[in-house]
Amino acid sequence: MFSLDDLKEIIKARFKMDLSAVSDNETLEAIGFDSLSQLDLAQAIKKKYGIRITDNDMESISTLKDIVLFVSGKLS
Repeated sequence: MFSLDDLKEIIKARFKMDLSAVSDNETLEAIGFDSLSQLDLAQAIKKKYGIRITDNDMESISTLKDIVLFVSGKLS
């Protein structure tokens, strides 16, 4: 199972961002992610969990919750 806390840990480690007060419905754009940092995040998830998130997948992902649901679905 992949949780919001798992995602926040990846973001904290990779981007040095503290997301402790950020909700799962927060958009990636609102927390400062541009398209390049989104791709970087996708690579970090792939490295840790072996889940590939393509550019097309990222187009339908806009919130932290979307990422959690996507990765959880792939891990199931």
